[in-house]
Amino acid sequence: PQAEVRGFAHEISAHLVRRHDVKLIIVACNTAAAAASVEELSVAHGVPVLGVIEPGVRALVSATRNGRVGVIGTVGTIGSGAYQQAVDRTGAQVDLSCAACPGFVEFVDPKERVAMLGHANDADSRTTPARRSATMSAYAFSCQLSAGAAAGAQFDL
Repeated sequence: PQAEVRGFAHEISAHLVRRHDVKLIIVACNTAAAAASVEELSVAHGVPVLGVIEPGVRALVSATRNGRVGVIGTVGTIGSGAYQQAVDRTGAQVDLSCAACPGFVEFVDPKERVAMLGHANDADSRTTPARRSATMSAYAFSCQLSAGAAAGAQFDL
């Protein structure tokens, strides 16, 4: 549900700004970036927000040799039309074929698959509070939004 993902994106962004005083947020989840635009999040939370859809589209437009490009993604990402709209904004002559893949996150991210099966998923120290320093200046949240959790990575900017 796009509305639920949009709510998670705002909730996570607010938390990062309030609790961690971040100066930049990177939305590293296509589904979240499609549900809540980076512009919307930036205005609402007062920090620059970068997404992954626009850079991905710039890369696909410059990389295609024949003008035909396929994009696979979650149901939310593809259903939002975000890639189609971003390609249209470039003005490039690209024949874009998009396919929604239910279960895509679980297929791509084995940790998420394990978590979905109900097993403990706390072995990844990158997501523990101990790794989240108070001095971080940028934070990325990823596709675990579907489970209502933010998986993060620290960036030194």
